[in-house]
Amino acid sequence: MDSLRIAAAYLTLFVGVVSAAFAQQSGRIEGIVKGDDGAGYPQAHIELILAGAVVQNAVSDDAGSFHFDDVPAGVYALRFSAPQQTETGLETDIDVRAGQTFRVDKPMLWHTGALVSLTVTAPSRQPEPIENAPAAISVVEAPYISLYGISGQVPNTLAAVPGAELMQNGLFDYNFNVRGFNTALNRRIQTSIDGRSPEIPLLGYQEWSSISLLTDDLDTIELVSGPSSAVYGANAFNGVVDIRTKSARESLGGTVRLTAGELDTVRIEARTAYRLGRGWYLKIAGGYHGSNDFSVSRNVTVEYPGLALEAIPIPKTHVDLGLGTATIEKYFSPRVYMLLEAGGASLSGVVFVTPTGRVESDNVRSWTRVKAVIPDWTFSFSSNTRNAPTTPALGSGAPITEFDDSMQASALTNRQFGSRAAITAGASWGRDYVNTAGPGGVQTLLAAPESDNHGDVFGEFRYSLTKSLTFIAAGDIAASTLHPVQFSPRLAAVYKLGESNSFRLSYNHAFQVANFVELFIAIEAGLPINLSAVETQLQPLTGGVPLGLSSVPILALGNPKLDVEKITSYEGGYRRQLGARNWFTVDYYRNEMDHFITDVLPGVNPAYPPYQAPSAIPQPERSIVSGIINSISPGFTNEANGDPAIVLSIGNSGRVNSQGVEFGVNQTFLTNWQAGANYSWFDFNAGVQPPGVLIHPNAPAHKAGANIGYHRRRFDADLRYRWVDAFPFANGVYVGPVPTYNVVDLGVRFQFNEHWQIGSSVSNLLNDEHYELFGGDILKRYALGTVAYSWK
Repeated sequence: MDSLRIAAAYLTLFVGVVSAAFAQQSGRIEGIVKGDDGAGYPQAHIELILAGAVVQNAVSDDAGSFHFDDVPAGVYALRFSAPQQTETGLETDIDVRAGQTFRVDKPMLWHTGALVSLTVTAPSRQPEPIENAPAAISVVEAPYISLYGISGQVPNTLAAVPGAELMQNGLFDYNFNVRGFNTALNRRIQTSIDGRSPEIPLLGYQEWSSISLLTDDLDTIELVSGPSSAVYGANAFNGVVDIRTKSARESLGGTVRLTAGELDTVRIEARTAYRLGRGWYLKIAGGYHGSNDFSVSRNVTVEYPGLALEAIPIPKTHVDLGLGTATIEKYFSPRVYMLLEAGGASLSGVVFVTPTGRVESDNVRSWTRVKAVIPDWTFSFSSNTRNAPTTPALGSGAPITEFDDSMQASALTNRQFGSRAAITAGASWGRDYVNTAGPGGVQTLLAAPESDNHGDVFGEFRYSLTKSLTFIAAGDIAASTLHPVQFSPRLAAVYKLGESNSFRLSYNHAFQVANFVELFIAIEAGLPINLSAVETQLQPLTGGVPLGLSSVPILALGNPKLDVEKITSYEGGYRRQLGARNWFTVDYYRNEMDHFITDVLPGVNPAYPPYQAPSAIPQPERSIVSGIINSISPGFTNEANGDPAIVLSIGNSGRVNSQGVEFGVNQTFLTNWQAGANYSWFDFNAGVQPPGVLIHPNAPAHKAGANIGYHRRRFDADLRYRWVDAFPFANGVYVGPVPTYNVVDLGVRFQFNEHWQIGSSVSNLLNDEHYELFGGDILKRYALGTVAYSWK
């Protein structure tokens, strides 16, 4: 890590030298574009013109605001236009002076209900109108995030998107997925924040609690549903969640927010962004969260039938989260800039459900991110560390210690060839290191420290055969020290019927890599079981030879021979898009999964064959004793010293097929009202599987949701309903039913003036006590109130 700090120091020095060389006296232009009703007009295009040439471009935000920073002193003009609007506007004699701000408020005769195309980036890693995207895509924007995000439960803001599979345990332990086969510590959805992977290398899992204090800094969340390895590489198996925060330059000012409510919750959050001059900008964000949790100890009793008692109570009954991040941006010109970010988060008292039992995690995370943008190219580098001191697994009481260290570098280019062809291409390299040694140097989770190096190259080519028909071909080649080289292709065709309707057909291939735990875990998965009564009954056959059945350990052991899990998907979809808030979408998919990575199961690891009784027992009695013991429970085997043990592990199964339909609609009516609905159907066929392999998709066959909202300039309210049908759940030691549940959420916000705002967020408004994964906590109502002060 010393080399990274040195590199960052040199980068900072380089930026300073270059900025000094290019520094010039400049000013700023800001303003609002207004529609025919006097309200701010979103997605207006503004061109800054000097001597007849366009020198900068801007797009107005949801409130119609726009601005140009670092404008050299001079006299300019502004030209205004908007999608689906024939009228254009012009403002001249914009006299920009050094160190001053010139304001332009531009009224236009544009009807705000007209079509405004929504731009997305995640499907192809380049900006494009949403109707051109070659994948199913959902977008959650800042206003909606601010309604349901004040609790810090970021995945909860995705609950209303079509196909979302949200499994919550406690306040901050989430598993988010689409299209089936969700698990505790789910990693079938690749997650990134501003291009940085926040996943834990040990598990390949996103620890959502570590970003829970970024409510006012989140800009958009894009969800790509369906395999996406062709442009994202490994583990973009069922899709991608692309989270973007606000840049310092585009969100000057700040917010201080105080939130309090049930479970003795107290949250303090702050965010501020400054213009430092000469193209420099600074953003600082962070806060603290303290509360109780829904998690309760299970060492004496359990919340519902089927759960096993745990060895120890929960050590801490209070959740404490802290986060701080700082970002420096330097703009050399409108299309050339660099960024340096550093941040850290602390977590204490959050209980997680894992396939081997519940754990309570205390850890500290830190990260850095460097990004450089020049015309047609983006370069980035990021590093992450996670240090979790020794904490006990609740099921066994065994101590667990963890240290993760990862880094990744990438380059991305976008090129346009005329009006019909475009290429997006990139490459990345990364390294992960994991060590679970405790204070005495003894490994607590893995058999030994592990690391891997991985990299990939990808490219996407798109060609518009006609104005309406576009073909897309993409592919990724990925290599790693943990798996053979993988190739992931994507073929798609998008047909546009007018400006707002598009049909899509696609073929996708993706893969998921077994994580370090699945490959190399070595821990006790539960309390030893006492089978001394069985040993007594077998004495006539054993002749008194000891079997060691009085304390049989239950072990979770890795399977380093696991193959990568592969998926092939065939999809068809239709989207009608009328702005960010008016849309209709329906998608059908069929998936074929090979080398399916099973749940944690007994008897699936070929390295641990069925139990064999001691050789001191003569035949045929030895075979009889072995058969009787193996019949007691699958997974009975021998440890290296010959003693009996039950081993749980991960294996590869045969082909698993699934299919489904995702439907969503959102519509604005009566000017200020908005309503939406979604429904998804899921089906699967596991076919013929190896003995002892039971596959559950851990997802309901049916789920649906609806919402209705009222929105004015200073007031927003949204009522959301989510229904999830009953389904069986199986993940490691947790096997049981998840009953049907209904959740109603409410978000309200009122803006007194440009500075003061109050709001409320209530999850599970009707207090439907339920659990969302077998082994998870009983969830109840969680009501919060908030007050915020903002400034520009």
